[in-house]
Amino acid sequence: MRFAHPFVFALLLTVPLFASCSSDDQACTPGASAPCAGENQCAGFQVCLADGAGFGSCDCGGGSGGGGATSSASAGGATSSATSATSGATTTGAGGAGATSSGATTSSGATTSSGSGGGGPWSPTSLPGLSLWLHSAAGIVYDPQHQGVILKWNDQSANGLQAVIGGNQPGQGASVDPAAVNGFDGIKCPGVGMEFRINDDPALQFGTGEHMIAAVLRTTPLASNAYFYWKNGVGTNLALAQPNQSTVAYTHGLSTISVNVSTAAPEWYVAMLRGPAMELQVGPGQSSGAQSNANVDNPGGWVLLCKSDTNQHEIAEIFAVKGPVSDTDYDKARQYLEDKYGL
Repeated sequence: MRFAHPFVFALLLTVPLFASCSSDDQACTPGASAPCAGENQCAGFQVCLADGAGFGSCDCGGGSGGGGATSSASAGGATSSATSATSGATTTGAGGAGATSSGATTSSGATTSSGSGGGGPWSPTSLPGLSLWLHSAAGIVYDPQHQGVILKWNDQSANGLQAVIGGNQPGQGASVDPAAVNGFDGIKCPGVGMEFRINDDPALQFGTGEHMIAAVLRTTPLASNAYFYWKNGVGTNLALAQPNQSTVAYTHGLSTISVNVSTAAPEWYVAMLRGPAMELQVGPGQSSGAQSNANVDNPGGWVLLCKSDTNQHEIAEIFAVKGPVSDTDYDKARQYLEDKYGL
């Protein structure tokens, strides 16, 4: 599906290609960011180069390109960060000007998951067909002009995709909820009509075939169609969502199954789905349904993350697989998330 409207792109194209100048020799202020229209008139942002000579390329997400702010290296493996874990809940900072995530989020004494039967640490990279992997300890790029506001969340799979905040409302975006889930950060969804957008990619086109999505998510009693993962088209919905305060649902085509969740205070859950033979597990709750034969590609449509009218739902980690996932790999993925986050 496409949310872009020609009027929006017209506004984007009228945005000056410079921020406030600091001297006659600079075209823009180093580190300043500005909305822009990139390839195929996509909505994105660009960052002023260090020497102030001009802006980097327009970054709309998707692929591994994009100018301006850079991302941190992959945390790798099943450890919770690029640095060694410590006891005590040390958290990532709020993100300074042009800062990327340091990968310093640590577990409060929690052991990392192996799930490998003694063969060494297990991580989502062990899954054949891994198409997307986002977690709160790596790949976060902050808005250099607005303290603590996230502009982009970089994929840690080999596909190098980018989840970029859409909406171009200055100062409004996702943020970090420090040590939100047993010492690990959560990514607070922005709400107010904004969301992470990932440009369509073959790795995210599941067609009518097998797939899996696994996530550590925080529900909210104020849910208003809160989407943790959504690729939407006419009859081609693929979604992991919280449609109301008491359920988390998996939609494939026109078919939906759901699991009841707590209606009290917001809670963190490990959520797992497999399709097209529909299967959903959220915490201890499980649901299943008949196989859906819908083609969920919706070519050209964004994958949206963190979309809702409220910013009280969160994601700490999410990964997706295109292709068959064995029961063994499914169980390892679930165990990895449960062990890592203590859920």
